[in-house]
Amino acid sequence: MLNCAPTAQNVSLLKRLRGFDTEYDKEFPEYTWDNFFYNQQKPITIVCAYDNDREITLSIHCDESKADFESSHEQNNVTDLISVSNFETSLKSTLHFNYLIDGKNYPVLALISHAKGITGNTFKVHEITKVSYMPPSYQRTNASLAKEYGKAEKRNQADLVLKALQIMDSSIEDIKTAVVGGIHLEVKRKNGHFMPLSLFGDAMKKVTNIVLNLINNNNTIANWIFVSGMERSGFPETLI
Repeated sequence: MLNCAPTAQNVSLLKRLRGFDTEYDKEFPEYTWDNFFYNQQKPITIVCAYDNDREITLSIHCDESKADFESSHEQNNVTDLISVSNFETSLKSTLHFNYLIDGKNYPVLALISHAKGITGNTFKVHEITKVSYMPPSYQRTNASLAKEYGKAEKRNQADLVLKALQIMDSSIEDIKTAVVGGIHLEVKRKNGHFMPLSLFGDAMKKVTNIVLNLINNNNTIANWIFVSGMERSGFPETLI
């Protein structure tokens, strides 16, 4: 997600999903980026290879510099993640995001943490790709899963959901949307009756969620990663 869309909003989203308290960041801004990656004291490098053989490297490092903010702050081009009344107050640390493309370095994003919050400075991004991101702790409601399944049916790809579930449990032979007791998905094993998907365990529900996200959010970085693994399990190539 960071490689394809290095934005202040995505950094903020990742911190929230991990349960970090923004009030803690204000009190101890010097520790804001300590756990953004494991051992953040060292530069972090993420390399992404695209289908057209292009390669983009995102470099993330933290220091005490505020050079990226000085000129743009004077021109009021600074974008706030959190409202900041005094930019110079208790300046502590800056997180830098830089692209390396064809041997050239392009600054993309800089985030500075201080006692009033976090301020973001966004540069001209070379290219941003839509990314469908699912944190491990995320759980869709039964109704939401059924809605996503309906979208897959409209795309004539609902059979991919069934094939994914059959990789998990070969005895499963059908899946459908049910409305009695609230809209939800039901799954049927051989010689069995249709039962709510939730009764088949969290793993089955999570796989259904992942596959539906891939079907309904095509051409994302998560799509390639997941499909390459599923191909090794005999999953059809049509999902690519």
